[in-house]
Amino acid sequence: MSNLADIIGKLAGDLGSPRVVDDIDRVLVHLLNLRNMAADLHGVNVAAPVMLASAAVSANIAAAPEAPVVENKPQAESRNIATLVHLYRSDARSPYHGIRHKTRENYDGLIRRILKDCGDAKARDLVTEDFERLHELWKEGGKVAMAHSLMTMLRQVIHFGASVIEDADCLRVSVVLHRMKFENSKPRDAGERITAEHVRAVRAQSHKEGLPLIALAQALQYDGKLAQTDVIGQWVPHSESGTMSDILLGDLKWVRGIRWNQIDENFNLVHVTSAKQEKIEIDLRQCPMVMDEFRKLADCKQHESLTRDMLPQSGAVIVNAETGQPYLTHTWRRTWRSIADAAGVPPTVENRDSRMAKGKRSAWQREREKESAR
Repeated sequence: MSNLADIIGKLAGDLGSPRVVDDIDRVLVHLLNLRNMAADLHGVNVAAPVMLASAAVSANIAAAPEAPVVENKPQAESRNIATLVHLYRSDARSPYHGIRHKTRENYDGLIRRILKDCGDAKARDLVTEDFERLHELWKEGGKVAMAHSLMTMLRQVIHFGASVIEDADCLRVSVVLHRMKFENSKPRDAGERITAEHVRAVRAQSHKEGLPLIALAQALQYDGKLAQTDVIGQWVPHSESGTMSDILLGDLKWVRGIRWNQIDENFNLVHVTSAKQEKIEIDLRQCPMVMDEFRKLADCKQHESLTRDMLPQSGAVIVNAETGQPYLTHTWRRTWRSIADAAGVPPTVENRDSRMAKGKRSAWQREREKESAR
């Protein structure tokens, strides 16, 4: 009840503004909707209480003079999922506009599947059995993680309709979804982490195939404890705010990856991480695999001392040998997997976990575990 007290306190503090009347009306509508749902849930048949004018007078509540009579209006037509999705992606208040390009691409893929399978369904008609049926459809073929992601995306759209659009049908459906739990896939075992032996094998195979920068990227991830995105960067639309870039490709710009000018004459790397936007400093001289790859890249002989001027001074550190530009994410994934397979690295070992020590969880796994717990 503390939240209710906070709401009432806030409304009472806004009595000097005429808009408080509309705010109070909205709160009353939500309370009545919740009251009706609770009554249906528990089989309570008692009608909701109504404060009449006489009761207001007896309670010393001043009634507004000549208060207009509110006529019962027919309920607006229920929005379908496609309409709610459109609002979720177009309304300026939606969190959809604050997510990164890569996340938005993932959301759009999930939304396409949701629209295909239930876009015409009206929120007013959706019940528990409908969501159970959708979940079973989406996890066919053992796609448990995908089904869970789709249900999570659908929850977000419904929640937006309930909390921001203030759609009464979405409010009811959000209560239904809140009571439901959906199976999720288990995190991978820590034993599937990449090992130093795997890293050495990938580096050796990369040089064998004439791709030394793949070897350097692998060393930076594992020895420098850097995330994949921090090493190879990301291509995003020019319209994505927050980061400028002079590395361009059509309507895309390259951001978040490490650049040669971030490595000083003492081989200290200063970089702002992609995940938490934290400024970090890494002494690469304490990363033997990285320094070994630097020596190879500079063609530095064993009896020579490696100096910073032997290496490039600007541009992206990791680039595609075929294009001279940083890797597109899917190209990097495909290239690394091909090299790893040739090097004998098990298919269950993934490049994205290269920086993690054995027994730890990467960010994406921790997020999945949190979602599963919820």
